[in-house]
Amino acid sequence: MLRIEDIDLARSRPEFVTGIFEDLHWLGLAWEEPVVFQSTRMDVYRAAARRLEGLGLLYPCFATRAEIESVAAGGQLD
Repeated sequence: MLRIEDIDLARSRPEFVTGIFEDLHWLGLAWEEPVVFQSTRMDVYRAAARRLEGLGLLYPCFATRAEIESVAAGGQLD
């Protein structure tokens, strides 16, 4: 199965997907059809989030993107 992570609309472009296919073909890799695009499964993710929320297992994150990037780079949240 090949899944394309395309939910970041600011960074997802058709030419990148084409590049992924070309690279995988060059490597001799094949996959089952159809290719799964994450953007077509938003209803599934929303349902899962509602279920987790209903179980009391969904916790909001109040960190900014800059704070998350800082922690990912080895920093700490203040």
